[in-house]
Amino acid sequence: MENINNERFTIDNWRLKIPAGWMWRRLEDCVDILDYLRIPVNSEEREKRKGNIPYYGATGQIGWIDDYLFDEELVLLGEDGAPFFDKFKKAAYIISGKSWVNNHAHVLRALSSITSNHFICHYLNQFDFHGYVTGTTRLKLNQSAMKKIPIPLPPLPEQRLIVYRVEKLLEQVRSAKENLDKVPQIIKRFRQAALKKAFSGELTAEWREKHPDLEPATKLLKRIQDERKKQYEVDRPEQSEGTHENTRKTRKKAEGKKTPTKPKYLESEPLDNSDLPELPEGWVWSRLEEMAQINPRHPANIVPEDAEISFVPMSAIDEKSWKFKEMQTRILGEVRKGYTHFAEGDVLFAKITPCMENGKAAVARNLVNGIGCGTTELHVIRPEGRILPEFIYHYIHQQFFREKAEARMTGTAGQLRVPVNFVKTASIPLSPLPEQKEIVRRVETLFKFADEVERKIERAREQVENITQSVLSKAFRGELTEDFRETVKNWKKLDLEERRKYIFILPEGEQREALYGDKFPLEPAGVLLKRIQEKSGKQEKKEREYRKPELVPLKKGGQGVVKGLFPDKSGCPEPKQLTLWDE
Repeated sequence: MENINNERFTIDNWRLKIPAGWMWRRLEDCVDILDYLRIPVNSEEREKRKGNIPYYGATGQIGWIDDYLFDEELVLLGEDGAPFFDKFKKAAYIISGKSWVNNHAHVLRALSSITSNHFICHYLNQFDFHGYVTGTTRLKLNQSAMKKIPIPLPPLPEQRLIVYRVEKLLEQVRSAKENLDKVPQIIKRFRQAALKKAFSGELTAEWREKHPDLEPATKLLKRIQDERKKQYEVDRPEQSEGTHENTRKTRKKAEGKKTPTKPKYLESEPLDNSDLPELPEGWVWSRLEEMAQINPRHPANIVPEDAEISFVPMSAIDEKSWKFKEMQTRILGEVRKGYTHFAEGDVLFAKITPCMENGKAAVARNLVNGIGCGTTELHVIRPEGRILPEFIYHYIHQQFFREKAEARMTGTAGQLRVPVNFVKTASIPLSPLPEQKEIVRRVETLFKFADEVERKIERAREQVENITQSVLSKAFRGELTEDFRETVKNWKKLDLEERRKYIFILPEGEQREALYGDKFPLEPAGVLLKRIQEKSGKQEKKEREYRKPELVPLKKGGQGVVKGLFPDKSGCPEPKQLTLWDE
């Protein structure tokens, strides 16, 4: 291992051990730094100069433009705004062909006699940038610090083998990630298929055969309606001769009660189910308002004004589960006005876009003092006593139900809402109460299985992401090519079949000689070091001979002319009209 004679970069500073035959060098020794050719163009100006040339920034392509600065394969390393400390994201990436790069990415070209773009790029994507970047909210890697980044350099053939093996392994990682990314959609379809079977009766078909004597849902629905009529008669104000309607309302208001309105569905026509799917025997189609109260008024005198109640913001309502993500506690008197109130066992259905389309709905459970409140963007569905809240929740959580609701939305863009009449008149299949319980039990068992699969997939994703860093770390410690170094030592003893596994990393002109010769052509570190030293001398000479590009402005925010560009042999473009950066 060779030490670099520089107080800012010594073996004490960089403790990672590397194999014999490798050496440490600074990044500036291994690449041409082309930052001086970058020219930023603001988005407004790019709009005027649309073209088919990719325009790159710190983390990738950010637009298109009508001209190019580079026409070759390069490594771009973020200068500021890059994810330097996020091990799951890349700080460096490869570009090729015609391109334009702004001043948020360093532009690097690997010296082909020393290393390669892909070797440098993979190394930078596993490098620990602590101590090299500055800033807090927006990290910055200035050029001076970037130049000092230590690079472990194996012999060129071993570098090629490292790149080959890394990219082969990372391709497998990418394939695994793609397969894992497909699973959530499969799970989503599984959930919807389970709900479809549940509310068609297919999920509990076998169960019904074992329970033939259930009370039909028609009787359950009739009993609910009869009880509602009785309750209405009890709640309605007594009417005596000569008593004016307004007088009754005044008396009720003084008593803290509201005059009940006779429910319309008590006198409505029977539901036309001719266009609805056929249901199992004992089930019945019903309107949602026939089995639940929609947006009911919550009695004000259940708890005192200073009592605590649950507070549930929209963000606490899940898109997959009926359970709240979290609940806060508020004083009733502080939230009496300006919020939607609900009670224990109510079903909540988000009515505004995009919350409704995303599936935000819940069953209110474990409320403090049995009362909750939250956003006004909720419809409250209060099931009657013989209807399970979870039964209604699972039905309205189906994709097809949300699609129907979306089609009925009213309002302006961004403020579309599901009207209450849609909820009231929505058709829902009603099964006997025991079967409701069995349906809910089976659905939630299936969903629990789906949840567990999703958790495993999430863990697998994390493991796959960790594999990427593990592969890169092992590669640049020499662990991925340990077999190669051992093979080279014993090259003379190997048969042709074994030799063919490695000669592909050599230039074509050297492969035949290596295949039949006694030695594998592996240059010692000293030869590579000599090339680096020659490169440094040539670079100094080139900097003396050529001026860096100079942008001569015509006017602020307008066009300028780049003068002093290197000749064609330097790989730089010809002088051209370029846009000034006026920030």
